[in-house]
Amino acid sequence: MNKTFTVTEDLYASKGKRFANYFTDLIIFYIVFIGGALIYGMIYVSMGGDDVEEQLMALENANPLVDRLITLLIYGTYYFIAESLLGGRTIGKYLTKTVTVDINGNKPTIGHTLKRSLSRMVPFEQFSFFGELGRGWHDQWSDTYVVDVEKLEAKNNAYNELDQIGKPEE
Repeated sequence: MNKTFTVTEDLYASKGKRFANYFTDLIIFYIVFIGGALIYGMIYVSMGGDDVEEQLMALENANPLVDRLITLLIYGTYYFIAESLLGGRTIGKYLTKTVTVDINGNKPTIGHTLKRSLSRMVPFEQFSFFGELGRGWHDQWSDTYVVDVEKLEAKNNAYNELDQIGKPEE
């Protein structure tokens, strides 16, 4: 009987925590985005770019579809980098003590993380976790789960302790 640990609904992060994750990470994204734009502007000016007003007008008059696609690409990249470097977490997930895991409670693979990040480009996807189970489309499409860290650790420890019953001590 060598059963594998499996994530269950009782481990899922609440919808409130999911919303806090989204809102916090959105604020962080905009801070990074605006900070990046400021750094670009400073580099542009320091390298001899003298017509900043012309650059700003070009941004103002950009094609809205192209602007949206570029922003979504940067948004997905933010999540991909954060969840890849922080082991399935973002700053929002750190604050709410939640984490993204696979079905067995392990850190997601790069493939899972890439699917999650690309899925975020679908319109209104960011609110899909308000559904019945609290799993967003990006969770379902990437076979991942956002769970409460403390509940996951407690259930995983209990599972491992039960798995050791009857085995000789080393």
